[in-house]
Amino acid sequence: MRSISKTVFICFILCCTFTTFYSCDKALKRVVKEVTEEGVEKSGKKTSKEVLEKSNKLIRRPLPKGGTSLSDKARKELQRRTGLSKNACKDIRTIEQAEIFEKLKLKDFDVPAQTFKKINVPGRNIKFPSDLPLQTKMKDILGAKELYDDPKKWEEVKDWTNLDLMGEGYSPIFPADRKRGLAACRGEVHHDNQTHASNYTILRKEHHTGKDYNNILHDNAKSEIDHTHFSSYEAPAMLRGLTKVLETKYGSWENIPNKILF
Repeated sequence: MRSISKTVFICFILCCTFTTFYSCDKALKRVVKEVTEEGVEKSGKKTSKEVLEKSNKLIRRPLPKGGTSLSDKARKELQRRTGLSKNACKDIRTIEQAEIFEKLKLKDFDVPAQTFKKINVPGRNIKFPSDLPLQTKMKDILGAKELYDDPKKWEEVKDWTNLDLMGEGYSPIFPADRKRGLAACRGEVHHDNQTHASNYTILRKEHHTGKDYNNILHDNAKSEIDHTHFSSYEAPAMLRGLTKVLETKYGSWENIPNKILF
């Protein structure tokens, strides 16, 4: 009788142990799942808009052409996700703009004040996509030749690089990208907040004034930019200044990488 009771008692203990282990295992799996899902969100596998909207706790004020204002917390999240500096993000105003800049994988540099043709130009932060080739010669950039109508000018620049072009105050050239359906084009300088004091972003034409980008990036009712003055003085000064910053950072012109990746 005692033997039977002992056996029943042992079975009872084993049953309780198994039940406890099973419950703990289920709880552990649930915790792991929750932590993993949170980690997926933090790692960026969810869309940038979802994460930025989640971090945007301030009241969102509608802008003239739509969009929602970007809170300081969301701006910091953009910095963390992209590696852009605080200065580079300060003029980005909406979640939709932030989403574009994240997608383009930009790199930024602070360019100090410059003098061009005796005109003093204030310093700016300048961003450009990491797929912009800096050291590739024009003759090796797909589609570059077609951008030059003057054969003599092409002969002059075909052995130049984008660093050479910017060093002379000219816009760099983006190569054609057949996989993405993008034509070769001269880079366009975008004012992040459409004011004279704004930071700059060098963009492909499609990513600047294309139908999916234009209204988001140019959401002010009226731009403050004097484009004649900008094209004649400010843009050349800042492009030249950018090459000086890159040369200083990497030690020499030759050491500047062809593409500045993360």
